[in-house]
Amino acid sequence: MKRYKKYLLLVCLSGFIQHISYAQRVSDTTAVIKDYNKLMAFISQPYIHYTMLSRVAADPVMLAEDTLTSTGEFYKNQNDIYYSGGQDEMYLEDSFKIQINHERKTIWISKIDDAAKEKLSMLPLSGKKFSDMLREEYTISRSSLNDSTGQFSFDTKPVVGAASQKTTNITVVYLKKRYLIKEMDIEVRMQEPAADAIVAALKGEGVDVAKLTQTIDGKDYLVKKQRLEVNYNDLEVTKQSVSQMPSWKNALEYDESIGAYIGYAITKMF
Repeated sequence: MKRYKKYLLLVCLSGFIQHISYAQRVSDTTAVIKDYNKLMAFISQPYIHYTMLSRVAADPVMLAEDTLTSTGEFYKNQNDIYYSGGQDEMYLEDSFKIQINHERKTIWISKIDDAAKEKLSMLPLSGKKFSDMLREEYTISRSSLNDSTGQFSFDTKPVVGAASQKTTNITVVYLKKRYLIKEMDIEVRMQEPAADAIVAALKGEGVDVAKLTQTIDGKDYLVKKQRLEVNYNDLEVTKQSVSQMPSWKNALEYDESIGAYIGYAITKMF
């Protein structure tokens, strides 16, 4: 009987320790998510300016778009927003959204309401629903890279036994002292059984299926990795940092005699 009571006590103690450990993990995860939301809340500041360098990579490389490097610039001055990337510029001013494409020499002008403004402000997801999604679908951690930078990591929880798999790994590097984002790296891996119908469809579109095919545990799968790396440079959240923000009114030359912008055509109005 004494041995039984001792065994029962050990079982109860073990269960209690596991419960405490689980509660601690939930608490730690909640704290990390809270700090991540705090980091991403920089975009809600009234004044923002940064430049960025984006790189897209893939394995295997199937299309020209699978490898791409581009630069961009972002301004936010209260309710006005400016973004440039490649041949495109976007201005959000005076309840209008003006999109200019310098390659096609086109101008799109549309009205924008408060709901659309909220989307364009790119506020990060937050709140309980977002936190629950992160907790359920990702393994979340935070680490220190050195004295000046830290890192948040989000790794998709694997689905055991599923033939089709899509995993996402996200790392966010930030400056500890100023609590501002420095880099974001997103890698997506897709794995699908190499079914005859899918293989035939891909071949019909001219895809080199052999590049995608991998044998895993004796079965053929179509596997592809896609990666996006974004470096945020010179990120500032001061009023002075937006003093050089461009305006659409100065972006193009307007000829009053013909009532048009020189060299550009308005292809969409409202």
